[in-house]
Amino acid sequence: MPESGTQKKLAVNLLSYLMDKDVQLASIDGGGVPCRYSCLKNEAVLEKFPQYEAVCVALEEGVYRPIIEYWPSFYTILGEHMRQIINGDVSVDKGLADAQKELEGLVGD
Repeated sequence: MPESGTQKKLAVNLLSYLMDKDVQLASIDGGGVPCRYSCLKNEAVLEKFPQYEAVCVALEEGVYRPIIEYWPSFYTILGEHMRQIINGDVSVDKGLADAQKELEGLVGD
């Protein structure tokens, strides 16, 4: 939460709730992906969702993306060009080239 945040106690309470083992286990059947090791290594969970083993490995060994100050703009630009590609408005090559050009303009390279 930013320093200017006014609801820090509520934010902490929300995070505590969301990180609760029982809440994470209950969220799985609704499409949630747990991030607690106790849930990701739970034998009953892995029996039903074997792909969570890969999630656990990713949490342990993953390389996190660096902080990018332009992330909101980056995400918007890339998302718009991907939408155009998916909708068939532009070819994959053109969409990616246009995205690359726009992103390079964003960061000044």
